[in-house]
Amino acid sequence: MTRRQRLGCVKERPRAHGVRYTGLYLTAPDKYVSAGTFDTFDEAEAAWQEQVHALRNGTHADPRKGRTPFRDFAATFLELTAARRANTVSAYRDTIRAQLNPAFGDMALMEITPEVVTRWVRRLKDAGYAASSIASWKGQLSAIMQSAVLLRYLVINPCVGVRTPKLPPRRIRALTPEEAGQLLRGLPGPSSTMLVELDLQSGCRWGEITELRGRDVKDDPDAEDRVYLDLTRAVIDIGAEDNPAQDGGRFYVEDATKGGHDRRVGLSVVMTDKILDYLDRHSIGDDDLLFPLSRLAQEALQDPNPVEPKAIPVDLDRTEPDARGRTYQHGTMVAYGPGKCRCEWCRLAVTTYRQRRRQRGLDKKPQRETKRGQNLTDHLPRD
Repeated sequence: MTRRQRLGCVKERPRAHGVRYTGLYLTAPDKYVSAGTFDTFDEAEAAWQEQVHALRNGTHADPRKGRTPFRDFAATFLELTAARRANTVSAYRDTIRAQLNPAFGDMALMEITPEVVTRWVRRLKDAGYAASSIASWKGQLSAIMQSAVLLRYLVINPCVGVRTPKLPPRRIRALTPEEAGQLLRGLPGPSSTMLVELDLQSGCRWGEITELRGRDVKDDPDAEDRVYLDLTRAVIDIGAEDNPAQDGGRFYVEDATKGGHDRRVGLSVVMTDKILDYLDRHSIGDDDLLFPLSRLAQEALQDPNPVEPKAIPVDLDRTEPDARGRTYQHGTMVAYGPGKCRCEWCRLAVTTYRQRRRQRGLDKKPQRETKRGQNLTDHLPRD
């Protein structure tokens, strides 16, 4: 027969100024864990018995795990969020980097108490952050700490019961017909106009409408002269770091909408004619995006209301002599530059020069390498 191990005990620890007592309790065969060191035997005895009671009730948390820095556990939490949506993981990563690690990164998990969280919320409010932002950050912190409770790093979630500033009433203001018309008149071309008109009628989210492809425009079986949008996917701009595709791209297509349910959005007869004409005009196939970045970017570079510049007369006078006595012919680039003339004809010469360069595709700002990755899919970003 094997001897049954004791559930706990007290160990004396002689010190230079007296004896202290450490409570030990059994968590696994031949594995005792400290419940803390105390000045009296009774305190150490009560400590290990309390931990044994927590083990039996399923509320036990390993004190050693509780000393884990928040920064390290947050990294563990991100590793365990593989089942979440890609944009959710990206949002957690951004919040941990920008808000949570600066406030709690060097603190042990057990040091993050409800008072600490309450004071952090108060600092955010005093700093002028919006109530919605504070509520979102506190909610993400609560999810991380709840995961610590689930994994037995903590006994309780310190965020429970901590209040955030009251959110303002949520009101939705729809565009009036006049405002919608003004918006459409300000767009650079037919492709962007089609994008906005379709969004105004369908109410699609940005990630849904920018992922629409030719196969998603389907004939309505209940009406021969109408089509509907089959919304089954959404694209998200999450950057290369959080992209499950691991292809270095910044966009990732989720095989579901944000709500998790497929939707069919019917279009009017007028919009049906417009969208079908749009598909034919651009030869959009089943797998082609309806609104790719390449098409709308090219359209945005064009002047929607080109004005033919006036001809610069050839018999213009010369500018006044400069400090060196030099003069320049009016209506030329050198008169505007070295001559520093700002008359109508010199300014027109510069304007004409710049327009011609833009038409040739010159003077474009070079794209900077960013951590967000490359746009490999030609999806239209929010900016």
